[in-house]
Amino acid sequence: MLELLLNLLFPKTCLGCEKVLLTQEKILCINCFFDLPYFSQNGHSNNPLEKTFWGRIKIEKAYAYLLFKKTGIVKNMIQEIKYNGNKNLAYEFGIRFGKELAEQLQTLGVNGIIAVPLHAKRLKKRGYNQSEFIVQGICKATEIPNISHLVKRKIYTSTQTSKTRIERWENVSSIYEIDAELYKLKNDAHFLLVDDVITTGATIESLAKSLQEAGCCKTSVAALAFAP
Repeated sequence: MLELLLNLLFPKTCLGCEKVLLTQEKILCINCFFDLPYFSQNGHSNNPLEKTFWGRIKIEKAYAYLLFKKTGIVKNMIQEIKYNGNKNLAYEFGIRFGKELAEQLQTLGVNGIIAVPLHAKRLKKRGYNQSEFIVQGICKATEIPNISHLVKRKIYTSTQTSKTRIERWENVSSIYEIDAELYKLKNDAHFLLVDDVITTGATIESLAKSLQEAGCCKTSVAALAFAP
């Protein structure tokens, strides 16, 4: 009753079109949900996300759920997840993404999923790691273990938002610490590394390099959104 009253007084609006949501709708209205710009190149040989890493680091496969643009629904969603603390949105879309990935990850033999970690200082400031909640959703849908706790960010760096491609790489080079427990998994390991948004790929590249230098056999990557 209280929730109904609050909805009447302060109706929830769609993150995309700003229309009042129906009772059964969450975050997005049904029209905006189906109009999302989905990334359709997963599994294709000319996948532009995979091409992002060519000549830089060996990546087995690269996946994205949505296309990120400077304006629009996806940008609003990422801001809601990243800066407004909407953990439920990150988790729910992680589940949706995971359902799409489940069969492919099983075929690849992925046996661990890692969220790109935040430094403790930034984690304290932001309150939570948005990528961790995306990973929780993916793990729920795929039943693959979440091993994010085995990787730590040991160096605090400035935000990547306004940096060039070269500056982004210099900003995140050699900043991760691999837990000794991970070495027990590395012989036949294939880890999926997950970030909220991939633009230049510098953050994921640095993490993949750290894992591969630690002896991990294979790494694949996934992002809730890809900004080509």
